[in-house]
Amino acid sequence: MSSLWLICLFTMGIHLIDTIAYSTSIVGVRTQKYALAWSLGSVVSLSARSIQTLQAPLWAKSIETNLQLGTSAILHSIQLVMLFAVLGTLIGILTIPTMHRFFAYAVEDLSKTQSMPRLLMKFFRLGSWKILIKSITLPSKNNITQFKRFNDIPLKLVGVSVLIQAFSTVSVLSCLYAGAIQPDLRATLMSMSGVSNSISVILHVILLGPGVAIIHDEVRNNTYSESYHRRFFVFMITARLIGTLLSQLLILPIATILIYIAKNLYA
Repeated sequence: MSSLWLICLFTMGIHLIDTIAYSTSIVGVRTQKYALAWSLGSVVSLSARSIQTLQAPLWAKSIETNLQLGTSAILHSIQLVMLFAVLGTLIGILTIPTMHRFFAYAVEDLSKTQSMPRLLMKFFRLGSWKILIKSITLPSKNNITQFKRFNDIPLKLVGVSVLIQAFSTVSVLSCLYAGAIQPDLRATLMSMSGVSNSISVILHVILLGPGVAIIHDEVRNNTYSESYHRRFFVFMITARLIGTLLSQLLILPIATILIYIAKNLYA
């Protein structure tokens, strides 16, 4: 298997895991164990970050190997990988009804054992796989009808989520592409991937996190109902998919900005 296809599979896995990790918010509302659900979601997301760490050297090697093919070939490779990001997000969305039921069992188990390592070890037992199979549920058609009721949904927050997801998906890839466009600054541009990733985290924490936290608190205080939270979740998870799709349009603009910064700010 070529490194490109391995990168594609890693990318699909990362976005799939990130998407189903987002479903732990439903589990928190359903079980009323918000902190435990958040903790479980953090562990699930950590597995995606671990895969991302393994993927980084493959990306660097792929760019180095394909430099002689020209920037258009590298751009096509990046676009192919981003299509797998969309595919992973879509598969994750389709598995959310199954995974949030499975995670509900995990949260209840975690509240009893009070040990994350013990919970993780249980995942490899036959009983856990039986619970996962028992949890399999197809997405409901009613989720589509949720879009008809949007008057009380914070659409600005949904829009911000689209933009942040688009930037997060493409930020590191744009650094790699910028390095291919400007070979004399490749080391500088590739090292800027950490800066791009940090910006993504900062945007999420400052612009998105507080708004989502407020919704969760209002649900916990019974200001909003559980059904409202589900509608809000449908909008936010759709925003994630749209943002991943739109990220294709940001590759070249962000790469151009990064080259400008590398030439001027770090000159």
